[in-house]
Amino acid sequence: MPTRKAVPGVQIHAAALMDRARKMTGLTDFGDPWFVQPLEGLIGLINREGALESDDTRGVRVMVKCLADRLNLVDYVKRHPKVRDEKLAVAGIIFAHGRGGSTLTQRLLTASPQLTTAHWWS
Repeated sequence: MPTRKAVPGVQIHAAALMDRARKMTGLTDFGDPWFVQPLEGLIGLINREGALESDDTRGVRVMVKCLADRLNLVDYVKRHPKVRDEKLAVAGIIFAHGRGGSTLTQRLLTASPQLTTAHWWS
């Protein structure tokens, strides 16, 4: 399949988004860099297809927030290494694409007083 030309618009870069997350948190260690190559693939797609008006669109801010969450998680595990030894018993996970009914399912389950549940996770 031929490579498409980038559409006009702002181009974003993984390193720049990671720097924004570092500045947001004051942290620098992302841990295992396994995620960088998939992130660069996503950003390549966005740059080719997205025609971003700004590098501060909602979607870009969400990616920066996810990177900041990773920084915070790595920092937390470094400060509390015993958390790796915790055992979780998960009865079920609701996973669906957008408009797939996952919110309705989650709300029905949280209505039961017999279940312990996270009321929202995003």
